[in-house]
Amino acid sequence: MRTDAKVKREPMREQQASMYEERNVSTRIEQTMIEALEPVAIDHGFELVDVELAGATRAPVLRVFLDKAGGLTLDELAAANSWVSDVVDSVDPFKGSYVLEVSSPGIDRPLRTLEHFARFIGQTAHIATTPPAGSNSRSKWTGVLAGLEDDKVLIEADGEIYRISIADIKKAHLKGAVDFSRSINDWLAGSADAGDADEADNAGDSDDFNEAEDADAIEDDEAVDGNADDLSETTTGMKGTSDVV
Repeated sequence: MRTDAKVKREPMREQQASMYEERNVSTRIEQTMIEALEPVAIDHGFELVDVELAGATRAPVLRVFLDKAGGLTLDELAAANSWVSDVVDSVDPFKGSYVLEVSSPGIDRPLRTLEHFARFIGQTAHIATTPPAGSNSRSKWTGVLAGLEDDKVLIEADGEIYRISIADIKKAHLKGAVDFSRSINDWLAGSADAGDADEADNAGDSDDFNEAEDADAIEDDEAVDGNADDLSETTTGMKGTSDVV
């Protein structure tokens, strides 16, 4: 009976060991890419917020979060995708194909450095740490960032102040919130303005209707011949597929 029990436990131990190994590999790749991308990002006027490795081992997804003073435009992200892809290809962290995603951090902004935590003191954040092996101590906090003490992050959670070493933090990010009431009010105000403008425009539309209808008929005939030349083009790399998110 004891022998059987021991045999049944072995696959579980192997599975746990495999999970820890994958986690360590992800951490190494993420850190390697941060070290490679950060100076290049600074040269291009960007801030490298974080790098995240997701997806399955055979189909990894490398997410690169960038930011800039005043925020990023879609054109800036598209331009950044080119040099980010070049850096990743030069490091070549994967044996096979992978997907590269370049995006802004969003409302749940990752927190990676002491400067990140200092910048967002007073805001709500979630912090996850890696506790010592065999420890039953707490490893997750959600609360208000209360400050810094040397290399420790202070977070107020459940009515207490916790001091967490930056070296022990595995992942951290802001807990973003959307003000839906403000969004709805803005939408209603915009709809009212649009309705007033439509009423003013409609007053003069009836006189131009017949003339516009005849012109549209001629344009439709000419458009049929030109549509065949309008084709969308998709470019896929040999090793990585790049997306702007």
